[in-house]
Amino acid sequence: NCWVFKSMHLLFVMNPVCFYSWMPGFELSRLPCSTRCTSVYVGRTARMRTGDNPPAKIVGGKQAGFRILETSWAFGVLVRGARLMWHTIWMAMMNELAPSSPGTDSKNAGAYVRPESTFRHWVVSTQSGDEQGRGDPTRKSFPATAGRYVLYVGLSCPWCHRVLLARALKGLEEAIPVVLLEPSDVGLWKLKWPTSDYETIRDVYALAEPTYRGRYTAPVLVDTLTNSVVNNESSDILRMMRNEFDEFSNTSQRARFSLGPPTGVDEGNFTALCDDIYRFVNNGVYASGFAKTQAAYDSAVSSLYNMLRRLDDMLGESKFVAGPTLSEADVRLFPTIFRYDFVYGPLFRCGSKSIRADFPNLYRWMQDLYVLPGVKDTCDLTATRTAYFQSLFPLNPGGIIPAGPSLPFEIQTTRLG
Repeated sequence: NCWVFKSMHLLFVMNPVCFYSWMPGFELSRLPCSTRCTSVYVGRTARMRTGDNPPAKIVGGKQAGFRILETSWAFGVLVRGARLMWHTIWMAMMNELAPSSPGTDSKNAGAYVRPESTFRHWVVSTQSGDEQGRGDPTRKSFPATAGRYVLYVGLSCPWCHRVLLARALKGLEEAIPVVLLEPSDVGLWKLKWPTSDYETIRDVYALAEPTYRGRYTAPVLVDTLTNSVVNNESSDILRMMRNEFDEFSNTSQRARFSLGPPTGVDEGNFTALCDDIYRFVNNGVYASGFAKTQAAYDSAVSSLYNMLRRLDDMLGESKFVAGPTLSEADVRLFPTIFRYDFVYGPLFRCGSKSIRADFPNLYRWMQDLYVLPGVKDTCDLTATRTAYFQSLFPLNPGGIIPAGPSLPFEIQTTRLG
C-alpha cells in the first residue's frame, strides 16, 4: 500500500535519535556519560551541561548533533540499535523490491530472483500464421494491426528501453504508439500525462484486468480494441516487434535491420547467446545490486565481469554481438551497457570495472549503436540517473545523485518526451 511505502521510506532515512526526540512528551534526563560531560534532554531541546568541555558547534543558530560521540556506553547502544533497525527495515523493503532465493547453500542464499511476468499473450502476424511465437495453449492470440496496440514505457527502465530500441530500429513508431511513464514517490510508475482514466500503471492494469493482483510492471502492451493486457514481458514484446509487425514497419528500416540471427548463425546458438546476455548482464547487474548476502554478491559480480569479458572478446572479432549484422542480441545488450558506467557501477556495487576503461570493444560498439537511426531518441541519461538514484531508496536512502563520469559521446535528451 502507498501509505506503508511512504512510512517505510520515512523510517528508513530517519535518524532514530531524531525520531524519538521529536515525539511529544519525550524526556530523557541525565544520560550517564563521561565525568566531563553530562547531557540533559528535555522535550525537543538538548542542553549540554559541561565542566571544562568546549561548547557544541553552532550551525544556523542551532546546536549541531547530540554530542553522543562524547559519551561512553550510550554511543555503542545507539550504533547497535540504529544498525538493527536500519537493517530490519532495509531487509523488509528489499524483500518487496527484490525477492531472493532462500537457497540451499551460502552461494545461492540471498541471491536475487526476478519474478516471472504474468501476461504472456502473443500478437501474431497474418503473414506468419497462428503458431509462431506461441506454443503455450494458455496464451491468447491477437492479430497484428497498426495502431491497435499501445505500449506503456518508462524511459529510465532498461526493459522498456529494449522494446523502444526495437520499435525505432524496425520503424514501427507509427504502428505502435507509446505512452510515457515516470517514477512516482509511492513506488509505482505514473503516466507522464495523466488522463481521466489513467494516473498510474496500476490503473492501466485495473481497467484492463479488474481481477488482477500482482506486480504492476513496465513495459506493458495493451490492446485498445478489447481493452486487454496482451503482454508485460519485455523479451516477448521485443520478439513480437522483430517477427510479427514487419508489414507495418518502415520499408528502409525493415530491409536494414531484421534483428534476426546473422546469416550462418544457428538459431539455437543465437537464442543461447541472448539467454546468457539476460542472465549474466541484463539481470546480472540487478543480481549484484540486490544481493542480500556477501556470497550472493560475490557470485553475481564475478559472473557479470566474466560475461562482459566474453562479449568484449567477441566484439573484437565482429562489428556486432552475434556477427556482422545488427541483431536482437545487440538490442538486448545495449540498455545495460549504456547505463553501466553512469548508474549500475556506482549504485549496484559493480564499479570496480567500467565499460570505458576495461572493455574497449564494448565501448566502441556502444558508440556505433548510439548513432544508428532512432537510437539516441530512446536514450535519456538524465532521467535514467535521476530515477535510479532517487527511486531505489533502499540502495541510496539519501537520494543524492553522484557526479558521474564525463559523457563518452553526445547524449541528448530523448525527443520521445
